[in-house]
Amino acid sequence: MSFRKLSYYGNPFIGIFGKTNNKVTIVPLSSAEKFYKISEYLKTRHVQISIGGTDLVGLYSIMNDKGLLLSPVVNDQEKAKIKKELNEEGLDVTVLETKHLAIGNNVIANNTKAIVNQRLPENEVKVIKDTLDVEVMRTKIAEHTTVGAVALLTNKGFVTHPDIGEKHFEEISEFLGLKGGIGTANKGVPYLSLCVIANDTGSIFGEKTTAFEIQRILNALDQE
Repeated sequence: MSFRKLSYYGNPFIGIFGKTNNKVTIVPLSSAEKFYKISEYLKTRHVQISIGGTDLVGLYSIMNDKGLLLSPVVNDQEKAKIKKELNEEGLDVTVLETKHLAIGNNVIANNTKAIVNQRLPENEVKVIKDTLDVEVMRTKIAEHTTVGAVALLTNKGFVTHPDIGEKHFEEISEFLGLKGGIGTANKGVPYLSLCVIANDTGSIFGEKTTAFEIQRILNALDQE
């Protein structure tokens, strides 16, 4: 297990700027070396991209080891580069045509399951199922429909917003077939996926995350 604390040019909300699976980590074109080297901690290959001409590659993507979904803000040139790079890793790359442009805030996924914003229409849910090859639960977490922002999921565990409630936490745990936990990062922020980039091997935390928060998340993700 490996982890470290980091910021993106001083911004501790690193999950906005990166996304990973167990094969590849996508980071912005303008990443400093210390940021794209998170792939060494995650034991992946890094790929530097832009989506919609921005650095917000974590916000505008969803990924597991089987596929990558891109926000419709992606342009044709970016899409061609991303497909070329990730098809080499065996990933199916698809644009999710949706009005929810920040798709990373609306879906979390591992290699078998996904939890999605309950407001997503069935045709969009089908694209998610087909591209990522997952079973889907449509729900909200702690009254947030933006489930991708308030939870963090790997193949080994999950972490959710602290206000989820015991009953709903148990329902999600049963659906995922995983043990998990509740937590925050960056000194009390409950938007886990905006603050942490994680796969089955390691975790990268926003630099403001406390030692207590780190330990709680590592426990939930079974990374001790």
